[in-house]
Amino acid sequence: MFKRLDLAGDNRLSLEEFKQAVPALTKWGVNITDPEQAFKEIDADGSGSVLFDEFCMFAVANDLDVEDDNEFRMTPEDLELLRNSKILIDEQANRHKGPLKDNKLNDVLSKKSKKYD
Repeated sequence: MFKRLDLAGDNRLSLEEFKQAVPALTKWGVNITDPEQAFKEIDADGSGSVLFDEFCMFAVANDLDVEDDNEFRMTPEDLELLRNSKILIDEQANRHKGPLKDNKLNDVLSKKSKKYD
């Protein structure tokens, strides 16, 4: 999914790439009316690029569904990887002396965790 949108192949999405991806994202199940605002919300670390882990959190939170993805389902191992990503993001936020601006990861993790409890 991410690789399809990363037109430059640099493992990050620019705002321009994201804008170009809006039709695909709509097809995958999320309606984006303001691409610039959505991009800012997804760019959790405020770097000006959407990194793979940030996009993954967005994709999981919005239950994106690619038509030819062979029905990927999150496993407990996937959930653990997300939790580890959250730890890294929290550590980065602490180094920057404040929370990252997008705090949706906790919501995503708690929603997905309920499936395995």
